Amino acid sequence: MSRLYPVGLLFARFQPILDSDVQTILGALEACERLIIALDGLDSAPSTRRPWSCAQREAHVRRILPAGAGKRVSVIGVRDQLYQPARWAAELRSAMAAAGAELDAVALVSTQDDAESLSLRGYSARLRVDPVARPDLAAEAAARADYLGAGIAWQARVPPALVASLDASRVDPVMTRLMEEQAWVDQLADAWRGAPYPPIFVTADAVVIASGHILLIHRSHAPAKELWALPGGFVEQDETVVEAALRELGEETGITVSRNVLRAAIRATRVFDAPERSVRGRTITHGTLFDLGDASPPAVRAGDDAARAEWWPLERFAQSTESLAEDHAWIVRAFVPGLP
Repeated sequence: MSRLYPVGLLFARFQPILDSDVQTILGALEACERLIIALDGLDSAPSTRRPWSCAQREAHVRRILPAGAGKRVSVIGVRDQLYQPARWAAELRSAMAAAGAELDAVALVSTQDDAESLSLRGYSARLRVDPVARPDLAAEAAARADYLGAGIAWQARVPPALVASLDASRVDPVMTRLMEEQAWVDQLADAWRGAPYPPIFVTADAVVIASGHILLIHRSHAPAKELWALPGGFVEQDETVVEAALRELGEETGITVSRNVLRAAIRATRVFDAPERSVRGRTITHGTLFDLGDASPPAVRAGDDAARAEWWPLERFAQSTESLAEDHAWIVRAFVPGLP
């Protein structure tokens, strides 16, 4: 059978994969000799928005493919690189090359909205294959929330071949933690349900570097419970974002450096506002980079929301994206050039 395109590229979340996604895949296989599925969130920590890893989602895809189609499908993962679009495009190009395809030569299996979004990140498809079914992210979010809320309605939305395995995986310790976090997310949504407008939260995060080390806390509460994070929190009514970062830094790490020294160590500030950066909802954070130079990392002691406070070598940090909260890995990479 002769198909219209040699290679198709489908960007997907599949959190979880839905019946409508299966139709998109089958439609792409009708139009393309080969199909490459690019999954987001490579090396990201599990969250209520991303319960399943790239490896788990690839397994889901493999289970729903028709007999004989597996050899025509490659699945690649791409790190988010939320605040470095050129780096995202470079990593996508490299992953595509490893899968035996040139990025500029593939046809994009996507809606027009997706194509426009991708162009903003440095990728513009020359060809476009219309999917059989438009990705329904709202349905995906509803199925995911129902799954993590111990419901059963999600079972009607996912392919039958996946229902039993997904149901059984809810006893996994990671999934159990995410189910607890989903309950917290639902309570927060209920608390704001009567507001005239959806809330927008403003936070401040401190990126503190000293002698090739970065200061992190191990979170003791939702969101991102049991993950490592930058010291930070909500900006209060009577303080600037830098003052909020200094206050949270003191409360969560007990860092033994005066505020005057910390103020003198400020090298940059930046807004990080990816719309889906936090599971609590629309949260805009202001990052502040404090560089203490070559001095030995000062003593720290955990407090407030932190179970632990530690200095990590930057090499360890760069290799531990999967244990970091939300977009904190990408915040640090935006401030610290050269991190892989």
